[in-house]
Amino acid sequence: MLRLETNGRERERERERVRGRGLRNRTHLAGMLTACHRMASWEDTDRRVIWERERQEARASSHLTAPELVVGTKRERTHLVKTSSSSDVDGRPLGSCQGIEAGEGRTTADGEGR
Repeated sequence: MLRLETNGRERERERERVRGRGLRNRTHLAGMLTACHRMASWEDTDRRVIWERERQEARASSHLTAPELVVGTKRERTHLVKTSSSSDVDGRPLGSCQGIEAGEGRTTADGEGR
């Protein structure tokens, strides 16, 4: 009789131990998911920072020689073309698409087809 009671207690303890382990595993899993979500949002932030940095570098280094390289809104591009006073090798103002042959499917800085 005592033996059966001892076995019953041991089984109950084992159940409690397993139940507790399951709870710990679920808590650990929830913590891991939270950590993964946090890392994903950090990666998004990093991507945005890198994209913004590349955008600024492209704007600074393009010198408006090729309108398709200009990054920004249409208003910004128009402003940049209007304020450009430099000229390229042929004497055309930088940012103009006069040298591009028609039919190549390119557009000017303000979005009009050539």
